[in-house]
Amino acid sequence: MLGRRASVLLLTYEHRFTATVATGGRRLLDILNDRTTDYLHIHDVQVCRSSAPETCVASFPDAVVRKEDLSLVLITGEKHEAPEKRLYAFVPKKPHHVFITVPGYEVQGRMLITGAAEPVSILARETGEFFPVTQATVSDVEAAGAPIEAPVVLINKATVALFYVGEEPATT
Repeated sequence: MLGRRASVLLLTYEHRFTATVATGGRRLLDILNDRTTDYLHIHDVQVCRSSAPETCVASFPDAVVRKEDLSLVLITGEKHEAPEKRLYAFVPKKPHHVFITVPGYEVQGRMLITGAAEPVSILARETGEFFPVTQATVSDVEAAGAPIEAPVVLINKATVALFYVGEEPATT
């Protein structure tokens, strides 16, 4: 039995994969940061090119994607986490505005931080391989389309080119 599923939009530089991930009661962030596997098993997969996100080029009932190749994971469903896991994982944090670039995308949103709002320290000490940004807006830098709004975006730290953190939103 696959148990709970999270609806996701997986973004790489060249492709967008709309899919579900069987979480089995685990948090998606924990699954992505699990070092025992380099791959994420996905279901109900729709494959689109980043250059033409409205056109699906393939679909599959199941596939795997290498976590390392993911830039962003957008949680598109309302019930995306295991609420009982979040309850016991509570640590007091302060919200900060962030602006992050990864290949092909810009992300604006909020990040909860325990220590000082110093970017290098945050990336070195407060994040796993993937880290969450909430109340996120994702803009494709090459496609002229509306930005994607998502309650949570999980960002692959290895793909971050620019990271701004501050008390106020980034000015555009």
